[in-house]
Amino acid sequence: MRYLKKGYSIDNKWVVGEALEMTKEKDWNELIAELRESSEIECKKSKKDLPKDVWETYSAFANTYGGTIFLGLTELKDGSFEVSGVVDAAAIKKRLFDSLNNSEKVSVNLLTDSNVEELDIEGKVVLRITVPKAHRKVKPVYINNNPKLGCYVRHHEGDYRADEEALQRMWAEKGHEPRDAQFLLNYDLNDIDQDTLKRYRQIFQTRQPEHKFNSLDDKEFLRKLGGWKRDRNSGEEGLTLAGLLMFGDGTSIKEYLAHYHLDYIEREDADKSSRYVDRLTLDGSWSGNLYDFYLKVYRKLTTDIKVRFNLESDERKDTTPVHEAIREALVNTLAHADFACHKAITIVKRPDMFGFRNPGLMRIPITKAIEGGESDCRNSAIHDMFRMVGLSERLGSGVNSIFSNWSSQHWQLPKLYELVETEQTLLELRMIDLVDPQVLGHLISLFGEKFNQLGQLDRTILITAATEKWVNHERVMQLTSEHSREVTLALPRLERNGFLQSTGSQKEKFYTLPGSKVSTVDEIFSGVSNTSTTFGASSEYSDNTSEAKNISSDDKAVSIQDKQKPRDALGRLILEDVEYPFIDDLRTLEPTFKGKLENLASESKNNKRLSKEVMQSIILSVCSEHYVSRPVLSELLSRSSDALRQSYLTSMVRDGVLSYAFPQQPTHEKQGYISSTSLSEQKSE
Repeated sequence: MRYLKKGYSIDNKWVVGEALEMTKEKDWNELIAELRESSEIECKKSKKDLPKDVWETYSAFANTYGGTIFLGLTELKDGSFEVSGVVDAAAIKKRLFDSLNNSEKVSVNLLTDSNVEELDIEGKVVLRITVPKAHRKVKPVYINNNPKLGCYVRHHEGDYRADEEALQRMWAEKGHEPRDAQFLLNYDLNDIDQDTLKRYRQIFQTRQPEHKFNSLDDKEFLRKLGGWKRDRNSGEEGLTLAGLLMFGDGTSIKEYLAHYHLDYIEREDADKSSRYVDRLTLDGSWSGNLYDFYLKVYRKLTTDIKVRFNLESDERKDTTPVHEAIREALVNTLAHADFACHKAITIVKRPDMFGFRNPGLMRIPITKAIEGGESDCRNSAIHDMFRMVGLSERLGSGVNSIFSNWSSQHWQLPKLYELVETEQTLLELRMIDLVDPQVLGHLISLFGEKFNQLGQLDRTILITAATEKWVNHERVMQLTSEHSREVTLALPRLERNGFLQSTGSQKEKFYTLPGSKVSTVDEIFSGVSNTSTTFGASSEYSDNTSEAKNISSDDKAVSIQDKQKPRDALGRLILEDVEYPFIDDLRTLEPTFKGKLENLASESKNNKRLSKEVMQSIILSVCSEHYVSRPVLSELLSRSSDALRQSYLTSMVRDGVLSYAFPQQPTHEKQGYISSTSLSEQKSE
């Protein structure tokens, strides 16, 4: 089985890099037609020389996912590219390597001759430069001999100077010693939760009754596990970070790690924004350490799993592949977390999925983790502590075990990916059968034996189109293990062969089954008039949004001039294909309501230098109870539309805190956004 290089991409990237196979010339023409810049693709015209900004991109790719730079492609107004070619490829390559081997220009050279290829496309030469992701031990990769000003990271389609926090994380990750081996001055047995340590020792003794560790006192026992250390230089001794995190009292842990947070959330349905039915967090009602969290959460995760248990000595043992996968996923999440990051460890349980999210990116390529046999555990002492009581596989086999155990149930393959911008790793275990028999029957009735002759990728695309009424490149990439390049070729091929029909163009293209119809955003908005609405002087906005939403035009002195697309009493559009009101123009809004939105956004409008957390909070408050278009957000927040999308909106949708109005056309200029939390609250009322 082939897995997507660099992991299951949530971003719909054309993943190219070390493992990209050589592409036939005829395929390059198709690829160039579909090519768009992304977090892993950069195209530059570069006729005769290296572009000056190529080094910023080199640094950004190396410090993020890696990526590919194409020299000799010119961007057109619609975002597509045409082949312009380079004049003297040999001279450009020489200048490239001269600079790469100059330590005053680049901190480290990651390229060899094999990373720079000459492509013959349409009779012109295009240089393809494949920049690998740098190993943590050589990061940060920076230029101009200045790590503070010359270190870049890749976000979406741009190169951005790394902030101080990102730089500190890179420096911290360079070390050879596991992160949890750190000796903690002035932390001792008084910072241990004795009940947790006692419970651990009892399980350890039950599993290994003859082990010599059983006779040791608590301090020596911890020292053998890597939870206690003596500083040979100063003679001081005390807990390690592993000992504190695994067995410590929650208050003591928070004293050392102010941003430490654990969260378990159980939802009643598959809607990721639905209200939770159970939650475990750091509320002071339990110890707050990792081992206690594991015991409590594992029990919750496996309580109602409908799989057969094995019995051993009349005692139920959770030895099924599903239980083993969940156990390993939970341990991996805790052992691989970067506790210096300002993000929580979050475990989610839904009827259709288990989700595991930890702060910190993978230390090895995701493909290597899936294949197994290689490990670079961030907190190896914590991992060993779990292993010593039978709760984890040996290092290097955990992810492979998760994938194989889950696949044995014929469920959708696990999805493992990274969110670079927020420095998080996510694993999703979905309990979804690969093919619905009714859907399969429908497709066979449409296409006959031709459907059965299709490959796995093509069948997956058609099944998705039949199930969800539409499909695009991004959606396929969330479901498949294929290279993004393969998906890029598959969609137009299926259309040419009569299996799909397309709507839209370029970035906004999506596909449906022949004869099916999904309205485009432009069709949905056809006939919309932005004629201003006139409100009576007595009109007043109520803070009770559920009441406001149900106010009719008879309840207020409202004159709506847009007859084709009605608006509610607050001036918001009511669209047939959109469940909630839509704000497309501030001029149509009831004045008091408009004033409230402007007040919510005032901090952004008056302050150009806000933290990411503050900006996200403002966006969520503005997008509460309704969809807000990107142009309106731009006007309210006094930020450019593109900057909002690239820096905030796309990642917030990815993180599940915002939802699209039109998911089939995510980058459309009229795209709207709504707070997922407020959406769930409305549904529960």
